[in-house]
Amino acid sequence: MPNKVFEVLAVGRPALTGDTAAIRGAFSDREIAWSDPGDPHALAAEIRRLLADDETREKIAVAGHRRYAEAFADAPLSRALDLELHSAAGEPGATGSQP
Repeated sequence: MPNKVFEVLAVGRPALTGDTAAIRGAFSDREIAWSDPGDPHALAAEIRRLLADDETREKIAVAGHRRYAEAFADAPLSRALDLELHSAAGEPGATGSQP
């Protein structure tokens, strides 16, 4: 997944990226906008759609930022890594620690 997606979401802006399995696995179409990779016409159409619809653009920005904060910001990633490391060390009941 491109780092730019996380950077855009972190600052609360609507993200638009290629429609890939990784993107669909991490985000819904309410949290991020996507278009067919390699299809410049689809990309242009999605840009035009977002530029023309302030309400949808704002909803995507808010939902995307919320998803980023819940799952991909430093704190949730640190907790997930902590849990994985404890599990790998044979501590399956570890709850993780706050950074």
